[in-house]
This record gives sequence, structure tokens and C-alpha cells, in this order.
Amino acid sequence: MTAAEAISILWENESINNTTLARYRKIAMRLKSILDSSGIDGIVEVIRGNRRVVVENVECDYYDFISVNSKKAHAYAGSYLIEYSWAEETNAMLDRKRAPKGEMLRIM
Repeated sequence: MTAAEAISILWENESINNTTLARYRKIAMRLKSILDSSGIDGIVEVIRGNRRVVVENVECDYYDFISVNSKKAHAYAGSYLIEYSWAEETNAMLDRKRAPKGEMLRIM
């Protein structure tokens, strides 16, 4: 994701300007430092200023849910980051994808 995309998600009511860009860069550098010092620096990749989570290096219930091969595909209980307005669309998608107990999960 680009810095502008991250800013619009993190601070949805703020415009993208030099102040928010500087704040984002500071947070990104701090995150990198924390991940490095924790020995888990391989979970975020930076390419030409864009950042992404390297999903192959992360254990995550969301990634487990959307994986057709996961034994945890039925783990979604009906709520996903409900505190954040930006998660509403994902929560709705997850709810639609949730298969009734005993059925296979259908992803896209």
C-alpha cells in the first residue's frame, strides 16, 4: 500500500499533507525498528516506498479464514475489527463467505 492509502485508513478524517506524511513515515520507521528488534522483520516488505504484509510469514486468523486449504476456515465468529469504520466492508464480505457449519468455505 502507498503512504497515501495508509494515511487515509489510519487517519480517515485527515487530509494527506506534509504533516500526515511525516507522521506516517515516523510510524513506519518505528514499526520497522520494533519488528527488527523483535526478530520478526520479515513480515513487512517495502518496495519503492510501498509497504505490504508478507502473508507467508504471518500467522493470522483472517488469512486462515480466507485460505481454502485452512482447517481454521470456519473460525470466523461474525465480527472483524468492528471498532473501525474502514473494516465494515471486509466484515460484510467475511460474513457472506462464512459457510454454515459442516460445509466447505466458498472464496470468491
